[in-house]
Amino acid sequence: MNLEHLDQFAEKMAPRLRRYFLGVSDESQSWDLAQEALLRLLSSYRLGRFDQSKGSLEMWSYGFARKVKLEFQRKVIRDLSFKNIEEISNELGSEPTAEPAAVGAIRRKELRQSLNQLPEQQQEVILLWMDKDLQMSEISKLLKIPINTVKSHLRRGKENLKIILEREDNKNLIKEGKNELR
Repeated sequence: MNLEHLDQFAEKMAPRLRRYFLGVSDESQSWDLAQEALLRLLSSYRLGRFDQSKGSLEMWSYGFARKVKLEFQRKVIRDLSFKNIEEISNELGSEPTAEPAAVGAIRRKELRQSLNQLPEQQQEVILLWMDKDLQMSEISKLLKIPINTVKSHLRRGKENLKIILEREDNKNLIKEGKNELR
């Protein structure tokens, strides 16, 4: 693959990797993380480390994305451990208003927060699967787990995500009801 094809590949993969990172970061950070994963991929490719017999370049890029995601999550946990609860609550501020244009963004934020409540294996499989560019077999190879385990994590993850989202919807309904009674 020549440099022109690598550039085209990077342009194709950047939005996909950004969607992958939206599960653990906000909009601007997700682009930064996607760029970091692509830079590592291109650097490693140029050093001749890509082996097509082990999978596609696309699958390899998700391997780099996974490493970048794990590093980012560790950094976030480290950073949060230095903050106290009051600082965190001040950063979160008040809840956004649900204007029609913002409803979709709020729902995506709720989905990302709900995804973060899942066990790590389920979260990872769902994020890879949501992009729909990776087959179950590719996810299995990438994570180095059996395909039936991938299917199990996906099924359980979807079930748990549904429960979490329903619980959040119920909390919001209760909160709205209390506000109406005041």
